[in-house]
Amino acid sequence: MRGLSSEEEFYEKTQKLRQIPRHKKYTLFNQRDEKLQKIHEKEFPVVFFAYDDIKEKGNRLFKRGKFREAIQHYSYAYGLLRWIEFKDKQRGQDIVAKPSLNPILDDDIVEKIVYLDDVKVEEDSYQACVVYLLKNLGYAYMELRHFSEAIDCFDEALEVAGDRVPDLYFRRSQARTYNKYSKADDLEIARADIEKAIALKKDEVIFTEHLDILNKIVEKDFEQKFEKIESKNNSFLI
Repeated sequence: MRGLSSEEEFYEKTQKLRQIPRHKKYTLFNQRDEKLQKIHEKEFPVVFFAYDDIKEKGNRLFKRGKFREAIQHYSYAYGLLRWIEFKDKQRGQDIVAKPSLNPILDDDIVEKIVYLDDVKVEEDSYQACVVYLLKNLGYAYMELRHFSEAIDCFDEALEVAGDRVPDLYFRRSQARTYNKYSKADDLEIARADIEKAIALKKDEVIFTEHLDILNKIVEKDFEQKFEKIESKNNSFLI
């Protein structure tokens, strides 16, 4: 929210902040969680035990169909590994307790990751944890039909994992395919994603089945649009 700043000033000074996905923005409001703050000061091997416990609780909730609660746990676990915080620690403490009309700007925040004591040894494990959480978070959002949030999760996971996890392309394709607000361009992106997944893992039947479904949806969408155009043209002839 831009608070007391002008719209032009707000958009100029929040370019980076507006590009940060929602699940990462939420971590900004964990600044008053003393337990989380203490964990943030620890190195990755110590943080991992807290992460693993919270992640497993999220998994159990997911299996029971409690997707909103699972999202809360996955988001909290994500905030152990990477987060944003206020440069001014006191403002971080006050943000919920003392609402202010001063907007949050790019210069007010800093992006952080958990401390890696031995980067060469710990980097792969750290990335695997981040990707796992983002993938599960995306699944949970899809179950709730929150497809835009799911796509944000898969986007970030792919930035970390690259082509190592073909399932991310498949899931991102699903998110666009089943989003009723997707347009023709979105469906073409979905097609590119599933074709990428198939190229990386050719023997995965569920990938090819999804491509068939997507092709039928695209074909049906084209036919419906064509029928509307024909209907309009005929109405002019009457």
